[in-house]
Amino acid sequence: MAKAKSTVVAIVGAASLMGRELQELIRDEKLSWTLHLLSGEAEGAGALMSTGEEATYLQPATAELLKQAGVTFLAGTPESSRLARQLHPKGSFVDLTGTLESGAKLAAPRIGIDPQSRLLVIAHPAAIALTFLFSKLAKAGEIDRTLSTVFEPASERGHAGIIELQKQSAALLTFQPLPKVVFDAQLAFNVLPEFGEDAPLQLATIEQRILRDVKRLGGMDASIRLVQAPVFHGYSFLVWVRFAKPVADLEKVFVGDPLVDLRSAGVEAATNVGATQQDGYQIGSIRQDRADANAYWVWMTCDNLRTAASNGLAAAKQIL
Repeated sequence: MAKAKSTVVAIVGAASLMGRELQELIRDEKLSWTLHLLSGEAEGAGALMSTGEEATYLQPATAELLKQAGVTFLAGTPESSRLARQLHPKGSFVDLTGTLESGAKLAAPRIGIDPQSRLLVIAHPAAIALTFLFSKLAKAGEIDRTLSTVFEPASERGHAGIIELQKQSAALLTFQPLPKVVFDAQLAFNVLPEFGEDAPLQLATIEQRILRDVKRLGGMDASIRLVQAPVFHGYSFLVWVRFAKPVADLEKVFVGDPLVDLRSAGVEAATNVGATQQDGYQIGSIRQDRADANAYWVWMTCDNLRTAASNGLAAAKQIL
């Protein structure tokens, strides 16, 4: 009997944090896919990616390579995502950069948003997490209102964000000037409600995307404030939810869900560090609002890269 041919899958921006996360998930699931690891450079140049003690050459994205792929992940820069789409306009793409948002179907398969399309953009990971949380809370009773503070990690700005936070921390301890290319502000040992005016991407812009994606995913008008936290990895969420009527034992809506790591009283609290490389959501520190018997505070954390990548992988499986 002839051996089945492996599926060819391309990753544009394979050296990015998201590209590496995708590769790790594909290895962990032992998928019989042949990977084309492509450069994320906008000009289509090749590049080297360090993999432990070895280096892997990333081929430049070309029309020929993209046409060989059953599906292409876009995990690099916005420029490289647009380039890939231009090189193969009829191809199947899973966009993890949000670049093709206006022309693609919004997807979050891990929470049941799985449209039939060959051009999918994965919703913002914070929007996926909040939509999941709101859907669980709605099982406890009619929601009157929610207020969410979202603490964003430096890794959402890719390698550049992590390196800048690391260098700022070292510079402060040695009384050196601070690099401010990504945030245009001091993030180390600090919390930012907004970036400096010369930052290439503003928090308000990211916040608007999260709001838009939550609305599109769950049909809910949420009140969200995004702040930049001085952490390398993992989202943290502080959510206030008010129900139309009093709710008893809010924790029960999370029990038994395979995506939830429920941290009840007496268990180590949910943290962004604890959520690293974990699939799903850590939820805990659930407390009734002392000033409103119908309201609760809920704390949630998740791995930002894993949330997006796992949804992207599920979307690719659907296309294939």
